[in-house]
Amino acid sequence: MGFKAMNISPLLTAALLAGAGYLVIVFLVRLIPKRQLGTASPHDFLSAIMTGGIAVETLTPLSAGPLDGLVMITTILSINYAVAWLSDRIPAVRWFISEPATRLVQRGRPIRQALRRELLTLEELMIELRKQGIDELAQVREAYMEADGTLSVIQDELSTQPPSAGTHDNASPRDGG
Repeated sequence: MGFKAMNISPLLTAALLAGAGYLVIVFLVRLIPKRQLGTASPHDFLSAIMTGGIAVETLTPLSAGPLDGLVMITTILSINYAVAWLSDRIPAVRWFISEPATRLVQRGRPIRQALRRELLTLEELMIELRKQGIDELAQVREAYMEADGTLSVIQDELSTQPPSAGTHDNASPRDGG
């Protein structure tokens, strides 16, 4: 039984299609590993544009006019605002929209299962750590892949402390230092 058989107005049909399409796309985006969300290649942009185009073609009735388009855009923007508002207030909505951070390193050791889940190799993790001035995993107490695909690092206290006041790298006992 389609929308026309239910005798729903065309504008309400456009709003329902836009809302359902938006929620389905949000769910599908939630399935993408975080790494893919934080780093976009030309292929990723092409996929996003094509997905949007296919969604528009799928959701828009053949006879859609400017008013239908306006209703669909207004519906999507309203749902987007409502979801943001609800995610601030309801943890279940927040979980559905934004996955929690994934711990990738603990006490200097990579968590291989988490790396696999995020489609991240150890070499790629090391590249991201070097960008933050860290050359060894031993310097990392914890590292997390955030929901936006960025890497957050908590360094081990021992690796972040400056040398003690009495020691100098180039000093020798004969120098008096």
